[in-house]
Amino acid sequence: MDKIKFPDKYKFTTKRVSSHCYDTIFCKLLLAKSNKVIGRVTLELDCRSYRTHSSLDKIYRGKGLGTLMYAAAIQYALDRGHKVRSSGHTSLNAQRVWKSKGLRKYFKIRFVRHPQYTPEFDVWYASDK
Repeated sequence: MDKIKFPDKYKFTTKRVSSHCYDTIFCKLLLAKSNKVIGRVTLELDCRSYRTHSSLDKIYRGKGLGTLMYAAAIQYALDRGHKVRSSGHTSLNAQRVWKSKGLRKYFKIRFVRHPQYTPEFDVWYASDK
């Protein structure tokens, strides 16, 4: 698998917070010079897998950074033996990332269409290639 690498002016951090009640991985995309947070992916443990939740400042969208954020967060979880999936209520921007060729460069992606609801309720799954 190709190593996930961000352009030099950005940095990516992860922090796992666990207790007996929850397990969450907080991933942040920052501007390297100022440490300003411009994007986040939160991986929230739900029974057997981590669900993704994300945000990226509007001015940084459309540059591939959302895909890199997701890829780095997913790889972090997979490297530790965890499964990763979308939240089951996926925004249009997140759907673009899950459907992208960029994410498929790193992972095998599959989705399960929810038969009774609109596409935002589809669930996307990521696994190692």
